[in-house]
Amino acid sequence: MTLELGKFVARQVHEWGIEITNILIKDIILNQELQDILAAVAKEKRLAESKILNATAEVESAKLMRQTADILSGKAAMQIRYL
Repeated sequence: MTLELGKFVARQVHEWGIEITNILIKDIILNQELQDILAAVAKEKRLAESKILNATAEVESAKLMRQTADILSGKAAMQIRYL
């Protein structure tokens, strides 16, 4: 965005003999509709990331449960149960 703005300004002031070397955009005011859209996109991104995190935790939990089941199905575990 800054590059395009710089090119536009450079074309406008070139005939005056001015060279633009840097443009700094400090404050952008977005209309409410665009703010709402950006907020919705950010919310969806957070939701997607949380779903991925939750699924990863579920996979790890399943792996640990499987390891526990393997340990408890051994002969030594069966003997401990009867004590």
